[in-house]
Formats: sequence, C-alpha cells, structure tokens
Amino acid sequence: MTAWNAKRIEELRSLVVAGWIERDIALELRTSVKAIQIKIARLGFSALRPIVREEPTYVPLPTLAPELVTHPLARKYPPLNVRLGDAEELQCRWIIGDANGADTIICGQPAFYRSWCPYHHVVGRLHHA
Repeated sequence: MTAWNAKRIEELRSLVVAGWIERDIALELRTSVKAIQIKIARLGFSALRPIVREEPTYVPLPTLAPELVTHPLARKYPPLNVRLGDAEELQCRWIIGDANGADTIICGQPAFYRSWCPYHHVVGRLHHA
C-alpha cells in the first residue's frame, strides 16, 4: 500500500478531471480500484468529473406497408379521432399520433370485444409478427 502524498493526490485529481474511469486510474497509480473509489469520494473529486451526455437515440416508428394502407378494412374503418378521455367502452384504442394522457387521440371505431377495431387488429398483428 502506498501513501497518498500531495503529488499522488494531484495526479489522481488530473486523471479524474480528464475523465478516466476508476479501473484505469487504479492501474496507472498502481493501487486497488476500491482505494481509488474511496479517495475520490473523500476528497470530493467525483464532482470534478466531466459530464458526458449521450444524445438519445430515437427508433423510428414502423410505417404502414402499402398493402395495409390499401387494405379493404382501412376504407371500412377510418379513424374517428376520438380523445382517449372521451372514449367509451368498446371503442378502438389504437393511438393516432403522440400519446398525451387524456388528450391522446385514438381511432374510436367499434372494437368488437377487443382493444382494437378489425383494421387495427390486423395492423397490430402484422407489426408484431
């Protein structure tokens, strides 16, 4: 075990500020990872770490295949664009657009003992297949 003198503490500080992880710092300073973690916590160096923010990755929503848009049920069951808060029992709960709580717009067509109308039932099954 090596003593923590001013030179080693300054070296530890510079490595933390540079964004090194504890494992690499421990290898560089020839000590254990636990000793590095404790020293960083006691000296308050964790606040010196650079903030690394990753940009969120957005997965695009699947688009409807052309055969689904021209599906005979698409013409028979066009969306009624009902607010989710105003929806009644047995109305299709397929979300149209963004989900905004009670202001979410849903299809609203009759849903025969299911959550979706016949058209959205077909669409939902094809997307999960």
